[in-house]
Amino acid sequence: MPTDKQRKGRRGKRGRGKNQDDQQKDIVATEQQQQQQQKVEDVGEDDLEAEDMFMVDTEGQSQPKKDKKSKKSYKEKKPKAADIKQEETALPPPQATEELNEQEYPYEAEQEGYQPPEFNDNYYYGGDGGYQEEGDGSLHPASYGILNPDLQSYIKNCENMLDDPPFETAEDLDGFLANMYEEIKEKEVIVMTDHECSRILEKLLRVSSDYQIRQVMSRINGKVPELIIHRFASHVLQTLATLCVAGIDRELRGEYLGQAPQNNDSNDNENGDEKLPTYEDMVIGMTRELEPHWSFMISDPYASHVIQVLLLLLANMPQQLTSSTNNGSSGGTKSSIRSKKSIKYAQDNNSLVQQAALLVSGGKRNGDTVLFKVPDSFKPLLLETLTTINDSLNDIIARSYISHASANLVLQQILKIQAKENVLEIPGGLLDKLLRGIITEENPEKDSRRDMANELTIKDPVGSHFIQVVLETCSSGTYRKLYSLYFKDKIKSLAFHPSANFVVQSLMTNVKTKEQLKGMLQDIAPLLKDLIIKGRAGVARSLMLACTRLNACYQEMVDAICQAFEVATDVEKRRIVPVIAYLILYKDYDPMNTKNLRLNIQGSLIIQDWAKFPEPQSAIVAQGLIGLPIWVLCEWATNPVGSRIVEAILKSPTVPLKLKRKIVLNFMTHYAEIGCNKYGSHIVDACWNEAGDIVLKEKMIKEFIENEAKFQDSLFGRFILRNCRLESYKRSPKEWSIREKGYEKRKEMFKDILEDGLATSGVNNKEKRKSGCDDQDGAEDEIDQVFKKAKTNKSKDKDSKDKKKKKSVSNINEVI
Repeated sequence: MPTDKQRKGRRGKRGRGKNQDDQQKDIVATEQQQQQQQKVEDVGEDDLEAEDMFMVDTEGQSQPKKDKKSKKSYKEKKPKAADIKQEETALPPPQATEELNEQEYPYEAEQEGYQPPEFNDNYYYGGDGGYQEEGDGSLHPASYGILNPDLQSYIKNCENMLDDPPFETAEDLDGFLANMYEEIKEKEVIVMTDHECSRILEKLLRVSSDYQIRQVMSRINGKVPELIIHRFASHVLQTLATLCVAGIDRELRGEYLGQAPQNNDSNDNENGDEKLPTYEDMVIGMTRELEPHWSFMISDPYASHVIQVLLLLLANMPQQLTSSTNNGSSGGTKSSIRSKKSIKYAQDNNSLVQQAALLVSGGKRNGDTVLFKVPDSFKPLLLETLTTINDSLNDIIARSYISHASANLVLQQILKIQAKENVLEIPGGLLDKLLRGIITEENPEKDSRRDMANELTIKDPVGSHFIQVVLETCSSGTYRKLYSLYFKDKIKSLAFHPSANFVVQSLMTNVKTKEQLKGMLQDIAPLLKDLIIKGRAGVARSLMLACTRLNACYQEMVDAICQAFEVATDVEKRRIVPVIAYLILYKDYDPMNTKNLRLNIQGSLIIQDWAKFPEPQSAIVAQGLIGLPIWVLCEWATNPVGSRIVEAILKSPTVPLKLKRKIVLNFMTHYAEIGCNKYGSHIVDACWNEAGDIVLKEKMIKEFIENEAKFQDSLFGRFILRNCRLESYKRSPKEWSIREKGYEKRKEMFKDILEDGLATSGVNNKEKRKSGCDDQDGAEDEIDQVFKKAKTNKSKDKDSKDKKKKKSVSNINEVI
């Protein structure tokens, strides 16, 4: 049977049998409701919405109004009365809450009255993705709303068309691009801030015409500061700035990539034609917009990369960019703007986009040249920008940027640009500020505070890169100051440091005088053995490069290397090549047991640099290569590291010709084995070019004929048959021998002139092999083409002389 308390509880839940306390609470609640209704009639409908957010319980305390979602969480937490009062005071005003909700959940960026935040001069980096201002405002990354899901899916579907374009003509591609730009019209900034679509927009820009690129750039006018610090939009701005390099060059030459649409439905002007600013005006506009924020933008992880491209564009240094600036075509010099991962991603994902870019440009790659034309207005703007950056950075901030991961890269580019413009070593300039007054003082003395800071920078994993650039760009006077203050007595300890050893390598590579090189060699020579054992072989290689550049200390360097590997006698020197290649000591080398040894890249580079030494020293490595067993030599020839050693010794102009021919003879009966290999085919080409003697070449070509089927089955083997003119030898061996003899004679006559041309032709052959082109016809060498042009010019001159003679004879006949 239920007890009295249980019965009372049940009655209370059902609403029957209320006691006196419950009735009193109901009376209080009804009176409060009547007061609330009276208040609503007095205040109006606007305040009704505000008051409706709160309800009053029976105990007279205000609580948030509970809906279905908040009821569950409220039951779980069960807040106390004190907590409820704190929450009530912490709640924002009702009107502000409604406005916040409207901004947080926009369906699309339809904010017609949107105004970008006003920027003041006093900002400091807050570290949370925005720049906090000392006043009330703040500079935050761009936020223009969420992209329309339908438009987002449309852009993602178009990515497949960009990656694998099914268009046969340029007109079809132009129509496809025009439709895409029509869909994203006036929504370009929203697409830039989208995670997926910003990446697709970059691909779209690389295949776009000049008019379309300028159209996109015109949309970001006035919004550059907030876009440049955005995580995704910054990449689009970097692509736009990179495309401007070739665009400005075409603009100055009067050429344009693609044409503007004839019937433009733009509403920007009354006539319907959208007048876009030029590339020059847009680059200048972007630079002017960032002018108040240079000192803070260079430390932003997203904006710093765009700033580097802008500065290089103004300085006309496009060779510093990793990829070609025309529509994303790959290739170029190494740079610090893009990481290895970024370069690999661009190569893997933009190769098909580059093919589409060729359709737009009519099959021509504009921008393969290193130098581009830039307007005359860029140089004054560049110098003004460099001055602004220097003035905006005080000593404390500037020195803190040396160890900053993002700002350090910008400082490196600024130093290279200043060195190009001859404004690097100005007293009170940026470099003087960063090095704490070393430029200003003619004979700087030791300063404990300054020396401690600079020594820490040399050993810092980030700051050491900055010191390397300083050593590369500074003058001999500044180099002497830095060497005497921080390296002369400490080079031994710095060479073993995990970060500072790279600074030591840069110090040796950029040494200015022979006396400095001798002093460094004397300090490092006793330590080379320990450096090699501890994996610091790059220090030895940098010394060899310095010897080649200054043409000094060859024998001292060879003695130091032999001492480091414990090689003393002439007999031991014949085995020094495998010892260095495997980067082991001589006592640990067993010529009959090399299966467990791996070729070392640093050791390979040391041998390649050694092969560039003069003849007495270069002959040592050539003899060491000749002394290898044939099976080891073939293994090296088909190895990506070992093949570089063999090729460098064969192509070295200082190695005696007799030693080269011995290497060629050692490979006899093994050319078919190594010639069908990717790396060995280059060795066979080098042997063919360095054979010299026509008898030796005939022996080689007979071996090629015996193994012709094997060569024909290989892509790389077919290149070898083409280069040796096998088909010509089959038709007429005599004519082939006469032609080869003439080739060798011309080669000896113009050896010094054509040395550079042969090197470039070797690079071109490698590129052709990589591209997979397969020419069975006997293509002629560049030397033959040069002489053929000379013969055609002579024949033209003879024809012109004959014509003049005929004219003169005809004139005489007329006179008679």
